[in-house]
Amino acid sequence: MTQHRHLLATVLSGLALLAACTPGPATADRPHDLVIKRGAASWEQLAALPGVLTLEHGDSGPTDTWGRIVTTQPQRVRPLVADLETNDQAALPLVRNGDGTATGFRTQRVPNDELFRLAGPIPRQQSQWGLTAIQAAAAWDISLGENIVVAVIDTGIDLSHRDLSGNIAATGVNLLNPGGSLDDDFGHGTHVSGIIAGVSNNNVGIAGMAWGAKILPIRVADGSGGTVFNIGRGIQQAVQLGARVINISLGNKRPSRFLKEQVDLALASGIVIVAAAGNAALEGNALQYPAAYPGVISVGAVGLDQTALASGQMAYIRPDFSAFNSAVTLCAPGIDILSTVPVRFGEYAYSSGTSMAAPFVTGTVALMLSRNPAMSPQQVLDKLQATATDLGARGLDPFYGAGLLNAAAAVQ
Repeated sequence: MTQHRHLLATVLSGLALLAACTPGPATADRPHDLVIKRGAASWEQLAALPGVLTLEHGDSGPTDTWGRIVTTQPQRVRPLVADLETNDQAALPLVRNGDGTATGFRTQRVPNDELFRLAGPIPRQQSQWGLTAIQAAAAWDISLGENIVVAVIDTGIDLSHRDLSGNIAATGVNLLNPGGSLDDDFGHGTHVSGIIAGVSNNNVGIAGMAWGAKILPIRVADGSGGTVFNIGRGIQQAVQLGARVINISLGNKRPSRFLKEQVDLALASGIVIVAAAGNAALEGNALQYPAAYPGVISVGAVGLDQTALASGQMAYIRPDFSAFNSAVTLCAPGIDILSTVPVRFGEYAYSSGTSMAAPFVTGTVALMLSRNPAMSPQQVLDKLQATATDLGARGLDPFYGAGLLNAAAAVQ
């Protein structure tokens, strides 16, 4: 989608995105950041309205229906558009960063990555314990995710990282700063990308889940988060640029008609969407979007039960932050996950959150689609649930969904 911008006035220095605020009475110094659906008025007519500071929309044509407008006089916009909503700020569902020693493990088809291959006998001694938990090595005997493009809608990526550069698609999009670098100045997108498709079998660093796939980075956020409008446009770009699966480790607690429309269009185009369920279980446990939309694979987090491990048993627990609700599809490792970070931040780091859980599922979907390209998004979702290892209450439950991701069974 070629972006068209109408810059109609000098935007006030430090203009804030007033996310999560319902447009109220207009004032001369209070810009309202809105997502609009065009009605009878043209973009040019909307751009010419008094009070408009910025107007963005996509390619001209019949599908160019949604845009973003920043205005000090929203009351002039409302009568001329078909729909209008606040351009909400989206959060990055990441809990914390940490340091740890590097160990790994060896089983079945084994890449030679240094942080993967040096093994302790039990998962708590493994730097990449999540891959053991979901039986990744057995899945790699069947598929590596070849010929699959995975869109990562996030904070960008470190293009120079030795464990990523070989698996980055030629195209990439920066919607946060159009025409600017894809460089990740926060680290979230780089960490997510490494879990999905870190370069593997290269004698360095980590192993990615789908190391035969390519990452399509779509930068929509930075350390302060992103907006619903940019996430929706990121989905549009992923569709246009040929992605088969989209990872969205971001979200917002308020539903958006614009975002849902983009999700529905992508699903109808045969593109699988995987999203983090969210980390708000201790903060009201609100549904997070796009994870809660029908057809989206919503991923909660699990960690190792250290008490059980101490007695020699293998068990998993849901961390107290991981959202629980009827929308959770399944869960995946999300505590102390080792992955790539920008080189200037140290190359590798541990992070926790549903942001880290979703990429394990996304990588598995890439393996599934590489093996069976004809699978529909619903078929992928159904098989992930049917093959998951049940946790918690028998069958589907709001805490674990269908249970823990089993990559080996899902790829069969």
